[in-house]
Amino acid sequence: MKLIYTLTLADFKAAFRLHRRQTLLRRLGIYTWPIVTIVCFLIAFSSNVNSFLFSESFGFGSASLVLSLGLPIHRSYNVRKCYRQHFPRTRTEQTTTTDIDEERVLGLIPELARQNTFGMAS
Repeated sequence: MKLIYTLTLADFKAAFRLHRRQTLLRRLGIYTWPIVTIVCFLIAFSSNVNSFLFSESFGFGSASLVLSLGLPIHRSYNVRKCYRQHFPRTRTEQTTTTDIDEERVLGLIPELARQNTFGMAS
């Protein structure tokens, strides 16, 4: 079977979304740092907390706030960067070919010098 297709940035993003939904840990991982931020700030600003606990929970809450804002931005940037590396704007041929038979899976991007061959288990 031979597939000829053009991969767009929207398709690339959809593939990353499917990858993220594979396990429960990946699905819930996006909510981890915001929850940690809220809990740390609730501990830091409670009325009967000592100065050491305040400083530790405020510092950890600030770091988790940076992570909860920075990781989605970083993920978005990396998806675009990965797409640009695989499919640069200077390409004249936009199609990609995947050939699947009983012995191998052959992926071919026409203007790249390499071919990716992945053996299939029998």
